[in-house]
Amino acid sequence: MKLNRMIYQNILDNMYEGVYILDLNLKIRYWSKGAEGLSGFKASEVIGTSCSENILMHTDKKGQRLCGTSSCVAARVLKVKSIQKDEIFLNHKKGHRLLVVTRAFPAYDLKGRLTGVVEIFSNMSTQVMLDNKTKELQKFAMVDSLTGVSNRRYLEMQLESRLERLRRYKWPFSVFFIDIDGFKKINDTFGHDAGDKVLKVVAGTLQQGIRSYDLLSRWGGEEFVISIENINKEDMNVMGNKLCRLVSSSYIREKDDNIQVTISVGATLAGKEDTIDSLVKRADTLMYRCKARGGNCLEEG
Repeated sequence: MKLNRMIYQNILDNMYEGVYILDLNLKIRYWSKGAEGLSGFKASEVIGTSCSENILMHTDKKGQRLCGTSSCVAARVLKVKSIQKDEIFLNHKKGHRLLVVTRAFPAYDLKGRLTGVVEIFSNMSTQVMLDNKTKELQKFAMVDSLTGVSNRRYLEMQLESRLERLRRYKWPFSVFFIDIDGFKKINDTFGHDAGDKVLKVVAGTLQQGIRSYDLLSRWGGEEFVISIENINKEDMNVMGNKLCRLVSSSYIREKDDNIQVTISVGATLAGKEDTIDSLVKRADTLMYRCKARGGNCLEEG
């Protein structure tokens, strides 16, 4: 049975996964309904653009840029002419970073000539789990109403439990104290609505950058705290720097301006003698050391 182009397109548009096709110059020529749903970008916004224009701002799991480099999945396909797989972050239209698994393979015409690359990507985030967690927290008024992450009250309850497990079972965990750099200037320049959008984007990006069993909370104002279990100093450094890169590569569009922000991060491992106050205060002090260095960095201790 010979399938025409409309049937193929209908099949692709009804896939949950995102599908897009690039030509030999890595310009997007097709963008499926699934790709629209996962990324927030309509086909009209991306078709005709190229990787070098970087509307999706692909980065690896460490936050390093991929588009326009030899590490780009599509570029690798054109070079080796075989299937390539990767886990990458792309920029959602709302501004936060989204973790996806992508599979790319070469496309050929009926004469066997290479014509471009087909990429299929699907959501690797634990969104369903996070949604369920959010619904559970909302029952107890423990979710921050603006950003959708847990609030300070819930974090303090969890920190108490984690300190008890540390003392009893020696289960390690760390606390990251995070502050958005220059947030007051954003409010003064663009208004509080823009400031609220920045808070949502930063919260969404931080949530995508951690594991499902790590806990992100809005501590207050432009401050966030993350509690990360089963981590050592080396992993803490990697995680902190990754979060800095992910946030700095996110943005919101406000009128004719792209608003990008950075964060200052203070990270510390919990000790058996710690209380919630001593632990958070230590991370907060480290964060201010980062501020003194100009921000957009990690300070550990």
